[in-house]
Amino acid sequence: MKINQLFTYIKQFQELNKVKSYDDTVPLLEEIEGYLLDNIAQQPSNIDFVCYLASVQLELNRELEKPIQLLENFLNKYENSLTLQDKARIYTNLAYYYHDGCYFDGEPVQLKKAEQYQSAFPQTYSPLGVYYFDKKNFMQAEKYFKKAISLSDTFLTQYNLACVYYALEQYQQAEEKWQILLAENPHNQELLLSLATCTAKLAKKAESLAYLTDIIEHTSIDAFMGNIDYDNIAEVYYELEEYEKVCEIFANKEKYPFSLSNRYDYFYALWATNQQEKFETITQTEYDILKAMLAETKAEEITDDYPVKEKQEAIKCQLEELQEFQQEIKKIKQGIKPPTFFDLYIHPQCDCYLIDCIRHHKQITV
Repeated sequence: MKINQLFTYIKQFQELNKVKSYDDTVPLLEEIEGYLLDNIAQQPSNIDFVCYLASVQLELNRELEKPIQLLENFLNKYENSLTLQDKARIYTNLAYYYHDGCYFDGEPVQLKKAEQYQSAFPQTYSPLGVYYFDKKNFMQAEKYFKKAISLSDTFLTQYNLACVYYALEQYQQAEEKWQILLAENPHNQELLLSLATCTAKLAKKAESLAYLTDIIEHTSIDAFMGNIDYDNIAEVYYELEEYEKVCEIFANKEKYPFSLSNRYDYFYALWATNQQEKFETITQTEYDILKAMLAETKAEEITDDYPVKEKQEAIKCQLEELQEFQQEIKKIKQGIKPPTFFDLYIHPQCDCYLIDCIRHHKQITV
């Protein structure tokens, strides 16, 4: 059957993609594209061929609008012959392409259309949960994450539901759910950090410190400093008043090209651990950087692309940043503890939710 040949192609691509560079996969992708175009010419109403052609075009870096136009044209032409699940499948895929093309306002619209067609695809509901979470509508987020779990009970769907409990300050429920997941996924960095943060909120200092130790012991310093986790880990230590640990993490961070200008938690940790000389050196350096940036902005020439109003606004913002910096440093010297940098925030995750993704294909029967 022709559809079996398509899945054979997809398997070949996935195997090749594991061991070869993108450029090495292009000839096979182009072969698959040609195969799909030939079959669509013979079977223009075949939803599998059309949905996978959109995915292949995305992989081949065709214009961002191409997959969207392909699927929308297909919907318009065959709407009357498509089943509810066909429509839900296409609208969920469209939502992904809208997101990938940075048409963010269109993403939830497409997902809601898929929901209206009673989508039985879990891929419809997880991104809706994330969308409502970002809108701080946590009850709606909970509803959609639970719906996703009812269709596909996975690590990610359960993790995301726990994120809602955490956001609702139901810390005990969040902790219990993450602990269950950790038992099945020991040393998982995301889980350990979530649990460290959650137990810090519950004032379980010993448990929180143990989770943080687990993270650090199972992560090389280069990997540790190469992502955002160092900030989140330092923040939990800061919440726990483990200021020596905060300083230790930022001592490593100083080797990397990151700005420290608004890391008042680190400055406070230096002050609280009686490292006044280092405190003065680092804060003066950051102050000088901010002043230099302001001077550079003031010296920039006015052009058609950079009008007077835009320059004035930039100067105003940088002046405010400089004044805030001075005020915060003054407060720290008075012993006033600044708030945590990220406010111990935990965000749900959403992996690729493209139903007909050639890269992540798993055949789903609905």
